[in-house]
Amino acid sequence: PRPPRLVLLGHSQGAVWLHHLTRVNPSVPIDVQIDLDGICLGWRGDFASLLRARPADPSPLEACDVIRVAGRNLNIKDVVWPNVKLNLEVQSKRLPARTQTLGLPVNYLFELTPNTRLDGTRTGLERFVSTREDHSAVSYPRSEAMGWVTGRLLALTRDWTPAPPGPATTDVGSRP
Repeated sequence: PRPPRLVLLGHSQGAVWLHHLTRVNPSVPIDVQIDLDGICLGWRGDFASLLRARPADPSPLEACDVIRVAGRNLNIKDVVWPNVKLNLEVQSKRLPARTQTLGLPVNYLFELTPNTRLDGTRTGLERFVSTREDHSAVSYPRSEAMGWVTGRLLALTRDWTPAPPGPATTDVGSRP
């Protein structure tokens, strides 16, 4: 039987967690990883005390460290690992918008670095930069950013065949 297709979505530091997850699970194929304005701001401060109590190798605390990729220094969270087939990256606006915007007129948190493969290429990586939406607004259901994501997913999943139905299960709550 065909294994289920995995589609992961993370916003802000959630995208950083996704990059760590795909890094430490190289044998798990990920069909699509969606990064909504992944940022490292506050990473160590937000998670250091929690993660020091749970040692791991590599440590999630390293998720925002810098590594060398094809002659460039990149945050680890900007690297898409080989087990990810397609990465859809959304970045929020950089400058104050002069038109109607979603969220704040000035965007204080935003991602600047495009994601890259370990070999330095952008194969299987797509990026949308919003000109109107701030860091939070890129995750709103009716935002331009989510419209782009859902449009790309719709186009991609048209070719996917549904998995066969699994065995019937009994609802435990319905027993006498």
